[in-house]
Amino acid sequence: MLTRWQLDISHLERPATQISPLVPWFQRYQRELKVLGLASGIMGGVIVMLMLVIRRLRKGEQQLQQSHALFEGVFDQSFQFIGILDADGQLVSGNLALQELVGQSVLKYDRPLWRWYCWNTHAVVALSQAFASVTSDQPMRLALEIQSHDDGLRMLDVGIKRLPAAEVGGAQFLFEARDVTSRHQMEETLREREISYRLLYEQQPVMLMTVDSQARIQSVNQFAADLLGYSKRELLGHKITSFYADEDMLPQQCVSGATDDASQRVWRRQLRYCCADGRQVWIREAIRQGQHRQLMVVGEDITATYELEARLAYQPAMMI
Repeated sequence: MLTRWQLDISHLERPATQISPLVPWFQRYQRELKVLGLASGIMGGVIVMLMLVIRRLRKGEQQLQQSHALFEGVFDQSFQFIGILDADGQLVSGNLALQELVGQSVLKYDRPLWRWYCWNTHAVVALSQAFASVTSDQPMRLALEIQSHDDGLRMLDVGIKRLPAAEVGGAQFLFEARDVTSRHQMEETLREREISYRLLYEQQPVMLMTVDSQARIQSVNQFAADLLGYSKRELLGHKITSFYADEDMLPQQCVSGATDDASQRVWRRQLRYCCADGRQVWIREAIRQGQHRQLMVVGEDITATYELEARLAYQPAMMI
């Protein structure tokens, strides 16, 4: 080609041929491989974390199902009367005991709990006010009377508590009640017996006083106050020896120095008391040990007997 065109290239230098060495592909794409490895590591870590989270969620779901089944079992088989109320006080769910208590004819899901026909007027007002006053930090507790389906009137110890919104998804309340009819009847019986005992204590025609370990009067009946001419307030807290006419022993000293049979735990003596108007009365005391190191002092007025004995003893002396 050069001869044909009569070209002379002798004056040109022969170019040096440069051959680039072969570069391995992993060196050529080293940066891309690092980025790919870093991304793969991050994605692998994310996948492992997701697997752990899914495993934990499944385990939590199983535990939640077990807890839910256990709660349903306790909820239905409990002897307490349990119900779930919504924000308006209407029954969402009630256990079998609550349904048997009021009966299916009284159980209503379309009206507040306190508008059921089993409550009296006082219970309706008290229950509605308690429901309105319930807060998350302050549950309400009250005693109410209910007309049961089978057993007539029964006394319930009712508690209303607000459930956490995060657990139920809304404002709901837990209604719990237990039957305290027997305890209420026992308390009423004890109260009546206490009143009867108090009336009997006050109306006894003898002195009845309770003194502590320091001989101070802790309780006294009305007969003793009337006999001595003092009010109960003037007698309580004072030492019983301050009303003695003579220097007689304390009741505790009399008990500790008695020679009677200790199994009887009753010690007797006769002494004079000073009245508020200056009179002196003879009292036959019977001292009995009580509880908490206290002594029960029972006194009988024998002034008339002493005066009669003195009069009879004076008449023979006059005849002589």
